[in-house]
Amino acid sequence: MDHGALGFLGQPTRGPGTAGDWFMRAVALRRLRPVCQISYQRTARVAVTGGGSMRLTMDDHVRVTPSSQLAFADAGGTPVVDERFILELKYSGDMPAAFTELVRTFALVPQAASKYRLGVVALGYMPGLSRQ
Repeated sequence: MDHGALGFLGQPTRGPGTAGDWFMRAVALRRLRPVCQISYQRTARVAVTGGGSMRLTMDDHVRVTPSSQLAFADAGGTPVVDERFILELKYSGDMPAAFTELVRTFALVPQAASKYRLGVVALGYMPGLSRQ
């Protein structure tokens, strides 16, 4: 979606089948509202091997800014993961040899990570949780 089109999501629905209508119905039904903006720099690599496709993403400089608007702001924000990045390895079937070597070389340990959850914890919106 074009960033400029984000403003349309805050407007009343224009009827079934219009852009974003399904999303705004789900938001209204669940009484959701924006609370923060998560920003990060992503590096992504994709390859196709004999075993299928594989994708590596690294999200760095993950930051969070309080927000109550359906809009993107160019704000610095609060760091979410200090001097770390979020690495995601996606593949189908068996783990590709390149990923196996990466995990072994850097002694990587799988763990769940949610940039949104880390962000709301960093802002103090969920004090009972800790940073991962």
